[in-house]
Amino acid sequence: MIRYFICDLDGTLIRNRQVSEEDKQAIATFISNGGQFIIATGRADFEIELFAQQEGIGPVSHRISCNGAHIHSESGECLFEKRLSVEANQFMQQQLQLLTEQLTTIEANDGEMVYYHGNKDVHDRYKDGHVFEQSDVVAQFGETIFPIKYFIQGSEQAITQLVEQINVIMPGEFELFNDGHEINIGPVAISKGTAVAKFLAHMQITPNEIAVIGDAANDVSMFEQTPYSFTFHHAAPKIQAKADYVVESVAEAVAAIAKINETK
Repeated sequence: MIRYFICDLDGTLIRNRQVSEEDKQAIATFISNGGQFIIATGRADFEIELFAQQEGIGPVSHRISCNGAHIHSESGECLFEKRLSVEANQFMQQQLQLLTEQLTTIEANDGEMVYYHGNKDVHDRYKDGHVFEQSDVVAQFGETIFPIKYFIQGSEQAITQLVEQINVIMPGEFELFNDGHEINIGPVAISKGTAVAKFLAHMQITPNEIAVIGDAANDVSMFEQTPYSFTFHHAAPKIQAKADYVVESVAEAVAAIAKINETK
């Protein structure tokens, strides 16, 4: 029986800058029927907490943040943490300064604050006092600011150039989740999938007891942890090819989970 539902945020639960009432109700029904709801996102842990409070979703039993670099329990206990090295952050500073003019958004978070250069994220209401924006913020990476992960948007040429430099100069230092015009960058060998595997071990449960849903490259590693992975028709074909089910909404996924459970 599927008792745990692990859900991405941006592009999955947050779509068109909002959360649908249908999805909220579906999650509430899943929880009321004895299920546990977990969020797995590239965002920082405090953003998950603010999101759940502001949208009235929960309880959220566990929180996977920074693409798996942090795992927290419902009580706030940190079950796992992995950070980028000082050298990795200094490298990112150098490369981002070279590419600044070709990038529209540079977002970095250290678990406590979100640091911006360029366009601000449209969902800042989930950051609430944790945003730092300054023209020279990139120059502080690896010096006074030590991000756990980076989210970068820009031309595909610029993203490709950044990836090439990472692979040549610092191979084996970063984990990359490349969606073409945007990329998530974090500590090597850390992903939502590794976090889900740690969650399974911590809870002493099997892959058949969880379902996962997401829409982007950083979600694919979660799909590999269970036979019940969901993505969307709006996801890229390469993402759809990795998932077990393709749906229109989180609510549709929850309905499918209920039907699967009826056969157990």
